[in-house]
Amino acid sequence: MTAKASRIVAIAGDPGGAAAVAPVLELLSQEGRSLHALAYRQAVANWRGRGLEVEELAHSTNLEQAQRYLGDFRADILLTATSDNGVNLEKPFIAAARRLGIPSLAVMDHWMNYRLRFANEKGELAYLPDRVAIMDEQAREEMLADGLDAGRLAVTGQPAFDELASLRRSITPQQRQAVRQLLGVARDERMVLFASEPISTICGTEPSQPLYPGYTERTVLRDLAAALGRIAERRTEKIVLVVRPHPLDNPESLRLSANPPLRLVVDSRGQGREVVLAADLVTGMTTMLLVEACLLGCVVLSVQPGARLADALPTNRWGVSRGIYRAEDIEPALTSLLFDETARVDAVARTANIRIEPGAAKRIVHLLDSLLDAARP
Repeated sequence: MTAKASRIVAIAGDPGGAAAVAPVLELLSQEGRSLHALAYRQAVANWRGRGLEVEELAHSTNLEQAQRYLGDFRADILLTATSDNGVNLEKPFIAAARRLGIPSLAVMDHWMNYRLRFANEKGELAYLPDRVAIMDEQAREEMLADGLDAGRLAVTGQPAFDELASLRRSITPQQRQAVRQLLGVARDERMVLFASEPISTICGTEPSQPLYPGYTERTVLRDLAAALGRIAERRTEKIVLVVRPHPLDNPESLRLSANPPLRLVVDSRGQGREVVLAADLVTGMTTMLLVEACLLGCVVLSVQPGARLADALPTNRWGVSRGIYRAEDIEPALTSLLFDETARVDAVARTANIRIEPGAAKRIVHLLDSLLDAARP
């Protein structure tokens, strides 16, 4: 059997992982491959929204059930995302593939929590696939430092980034304005976007919790709203803080009161990439949407006051987004990036220095085929 005639089973749960694997699945479908997509949580809507046929998995799916799925589909290879959501169905499928002697390939989507994505409750790397497709050399070095095997790591790029360069070139002022109208942003308002992420759910809210980074989405939003309120009042500027909930967020927990002339709205409408392009300033903590905003040429501020852990946002380390780690620095940074035209032009210019090689999805398909060729008797 040739690689192209092989049967592929894919699985994802988190929205970031689903977005990374989706371009690979689309390419496999275009090539007429035999593909069975399994999804849970936010990956179901993500993949179906891209026109992929998906079977939804129960959250209770265990190792034996995963083994039956792979056996029933007569899978020749397993392709997975790398979720870290408390359900983590990728893990029993990786274990089942190992039992059945089926090669497995996982796709990383973010520069954080490397070891957690493959570890059991004791922290042991019990769910390592045969190969892991990773974003860049920085991720490789950090994963090696976390104890992952160099022989399993393959630098392919992040497939979700493949289409960003063309989107950056093609977006028009009319499209930006249409998104602002959708969100109720007036022409004379400065639009600041807060791209939230479920830190309190995943990392906890107490300093005693090992993954607690020193802040949560709510504390950062509160500090941002307070600083923007002071700026709006001092400068008599109309500013609207648009809060975009993460799919795992409780939107009601993000609804804070704001004093005029600042407005605060919580709204998840529109595509994330289009919304960041419509904003005058994109803020958040470490969400992948901030990385995409940088790649799209946006002015980006990462707010991590009281950070206790290493900064997980790569664009801060690349020098193309600005990282803030003390609460007292938030207001000056907001003022600069909203109203200092020189600072704004410099911020956009820095984004042009990012070098992302397109074609990550193709490289992952080639990696998948090499695993299939190696597994053939």
